[in-house]
Amino acid sequence: MTGYGMNMWMSLSPTKRNTALSMYRPLIKSSRNGFIPKGGSISNISAAKKTPMTRERMRTLQRIGFNWTSEITMRNKTWNERFEQLVEYKKLHGDCNVVYSYKEIPGLATWVASQRSFFRKLQKSGEYTRTFTKERMKALENLGFQFVVTSGNRSEVPKSSKA
Repeated sequence: MTGYGMNMWMSLSPTKRNTALSMYRPLIKSSRNGFIPKGGSISNISAAKKTPMTRERMRTLQRIGFNWTSEITMRNKTWNERFEQLVEYKKLHGDCNVVYSYKEIPGLATWVASQRSFFRKLQKSGEYTRTFTKERMKALENLGFQFVVTSGNRSEVPKSSKA
């Protein structure tokens, strides 16, 4: 990519560039026989391997800001960040029952609802998933997370988020 195309590409935010490239990430990584460079380094590629991913192509991807982090790593990071937000919420409010009207941490109530949904699926199937692992369930249990919530144990909207 050179000239006008490169200028247009570089004008996109890093988030938009990574989103645009995300559909190619599995192909790029599989073409390198599972090699994922740490910090974008291409020094560990064997020149003897036949692969469509050449050093020049890797350099071009690095120049345009390709994110070499796998989706699983990003998903784990997101889960861990949300879990830490839930820990902070519990310190402030004494429970893990985040209501949708809580605005201080956008999206936390949806994430909490997702954990409960994953738990219900686990109850039906009896199998953990890559999204809801035994370790994650234990971490939530240790925090005092209620996987089953009835109207009697839901929190009111925290006073600090009422307008």
